[in-house]
Amino acid sequence: MKKYMMIGFLMLLLAPGLLGRAAEAVLPELSVQAVDVEKRSMADRPVFSIDTMDEYPAQVESYINDYAPFRSVWLNAYAGVNWELFKSVDHPDVICGKDGWFFYKGNDSVDNALGIELFTEDQMALILARLVAVREKYVEDPENFIFLIAPNKELVYPEYLPSAYHSRTGMSKAGELVRYIEMHSDIKVLYPLEDICNQKSRWGADLYYKTDTHWNALGALAALQPLLTLAGGDGLDDKEVMVTYGGTIWGDLTNLGHVPELCVTERELKLLDYYEDAGVRLLESDNDGTGIIHATASAAPDGRHVTMIRDSFGDALAPLMMRCYQETTFINWSKIDTLDVSRYCDDIFIYEIVERNLGGMSFVLDDLIEN
Repeated sequence: MKKYMMIGFLMLLLAPGLLGRAAEAVLPELSVQAVDVEKRSMADRPVFSIDTMDEYPAQVESYINDYAPFRSVWLNAYAGVNWELFKSVDHPDVICGKDGWFFYKGNDSVDNALGIELFTEDQMALILARLVAVREKYVEDPENFIFLIAPNKELVYPEYLPSAYHSRTGMSKAGELVRYIEMHSDIKVLYPLEDICNQKSRWGADLYYKTDTHWNALGALAALQPLLTLAGGDGLDDKEVMVTYGGTIWGDLTNLGHVPELCVTERELKLLDYYEDAGVRLLESDNDGTGIIHATASAAPDGRHVTMIRDSFGDALAPLMMRCYQETTFINWSKIDTLDVSRYCDDIFIYEIVERNLGGMSFVLDDLIEN
């Protein structure tokens, strides 16, 4: 009898794994990994040794949790119930705002919107010194260097934040840094918060995605116009631009918060008729992970070459900018330590960063200085 009980118990332990592998073989979508759904890396298979003895039990538990059978099914079910009953998401860095808007709490994003944890003067002085060093290294004419800060979504659409998150001071980390730079240097700096907010009612469409941390093509266009002027050119006519929509998108915030896909109805915003005849030729697309987007435009209104160090906000900005200049190069900040950045520099050099990442900017600037 004990033998059969032991066999039965063993089968109970093995059955979920066997059924899970069989189900995933028939329905591959069941094997979606945490790196895709939860925006994190899966736990590595633990290796037992004398050196890892203390950590080994916790590593085994993490590995089993990440590769548990039907994990994605259970996560989806839990997230669906959580959303339908409580309109809540299962992630501490995602805030459910009003009217279907989601906001990001990580990287001090909300603290910045509330005017909390501002830079000290010493921190701002250190950032400025590094910006000056980058400018001296990459451009001959100081007028050709621009520091661009992409505004946080929380400051562009504060009306959709929960009431508890409204600003208490009227200040922001980016705003204070910009004022410091303008008072203590001649560096060209653009923080287009006001420019973007002034465009919110013009198009009859949002400038940032409700379910994502990023601006859409309209938000990028609103930032591009003052950028063109600051670079010594003219803001291009956008009166003929038309807004259209593509397929449904699942933004990074709904992804991070594991909001059920059926609950997301936001669509990709696209622009038509913005200098479509510029003759853009994409030479490098970053599809192979090089970190480089490189394009030429034979009929662009500005004959200069622009190089931009950029983060993910450059994804929407790049397709518009490459129609404005004869040559454009966009370099992902995470790749600058693997590239000779100076070989891509010619006329205008722009360093772009979203304001929620300003706290870690010094490390990137150090990499540019040492490149």
